[in-house]
Amino acid sequence: MRIRSAKRRSTFDTAMNTAMTNASDRLAGAGASEAEISDALTEALTTATRDSAPHVADAWQRDSRRYLSRQRRYERHFRRQLTKDYGGGLDLLRTFIALSADLGQIYQGSVDLEDRDPHALEVSIRLHARACRVALEVHSLLTAGLPNAAIARTRTLHEISVVSTLIADHEDSHPDLAERYFLHDAVLNRSDARVYQDVAAGLGLEQFEDDFIESTNSIADDLIGKYGPPYKKPYGWAAHLIGNPDPKFDQLEKAAGLEYLRGHYKWATREVHADSKGLRLNTIERGDVIMHLAGATNLGLVEPAGMCLRALHSVNVNLVLSKNSSHPSHGLYCAALSELISRVEALLAAGEAAVEQREETLQSLPRDPGRVRWRFVLLRQSARLRWRGDSSQGDRDVLDRAERLKRTSK
Repeated sequence: MRIRSAKRRSTFDTAMNTAMTNASDRLAGAGASEAEISDALTEALTTATRDSAPHVADAWQRDSRRYLSRQRRYERHFRRQLTKDYGGGLDLLRTFIALSADLGQIYQGSVDLEDRDPHALEVSIRLHARACRVALEVHSLLTAGLPNAAIARTRTLHEISVVSTLIADHEDSHPDLAERYFLHDAVLNRSDARVYQDVAAGLGLEQFEDDFIESTNSIADDLIGKYGPPYKKPYGWAAHLIGNPDPKFDQLEKAAGLEYLRGHYKWATREVHADSKGLRLNTIERGDVIMHLAGATNLGLVEPAGMCLRALHSVNVNLVLSKNSSHPSHGLYCAALSELISRVEALLAAGEAAVEQREETLQSLPRDPGRVRWRFVLLRQSARLRWRGDSSQGDRDVLDRAERLKRTSK
């Protein structure tokens, strides 16, 4: 953000000069050594920075409305174009999510829920509700042109799908599995409470009272005593099912029959953690230029949408097609939802193909020096898209003009 007034621009310089002059005067009169001079100048710089920071923050706050108005113009233009390209697919994705949420309500009102184990029922309903919410987050991120962030949220959806599948598939063979999962909250709660206790003082926060800590310890210890030592592990609720005292998530995936999605899960994990592969995935190539994504893009919406749809639909099926409480209409509902998955992906893929075609046209423009001048004018007209964060395409009007210029320049 630019700070327009000369007075604001000179604030830091004035404070710096004053602090440095005062420090120099003190050092000159005291015959300071080189090390002392270095320390004093460092202190002066620190003082100038500390004194100037509030003034800079004040200026930014005063200018924020004007600054954001420019940003929002760019965002509106980007979203209008994104809607032209992907609106049909994104709307159908939103419809799928809304229908999934409605299915949860229909299920609870149309079957005899007393036929289901109460813990399995409670867990299934809660997992379904959370899956619908996370899917809505994925849709919001895609609508904003943030597909990489959407992929990160599909990681959670996949985990919900795995747990939901295990609970549904083993409701009869392991009738206490849902109960173990539901009550495992107490073990995780104790672990979180211990972490909080360790850091609270350093953050200036009030620690939990001893009675609360004793209570969380007691509840967790009772459950570990009931289900065995493996229950204290992060996935200890599934230890007896997996046959491993310290089960890992990939083992849960395999037990749920969803190990074929491991590659997608690892991809989503790169968008969650700060490993070096995540840096490479956060780039887009435009011709000979590699661009680092610091904002929105209009490429890459198909994969996260598909991952979201399939995970959510798995949770839908696990909720309503359980052995003891399925209604005939639920099968039709789920089959119709399944039909929508490929339709959403087809609409989004068509939008991406259109985007890539425009980019190919833009990159095909001649680059020889004799045509630099009109090409520069052309790029100026499309530059606002790249400033805005649309890191892949130019405006359709610009590309139309490009085609005309190419024909006339031959």
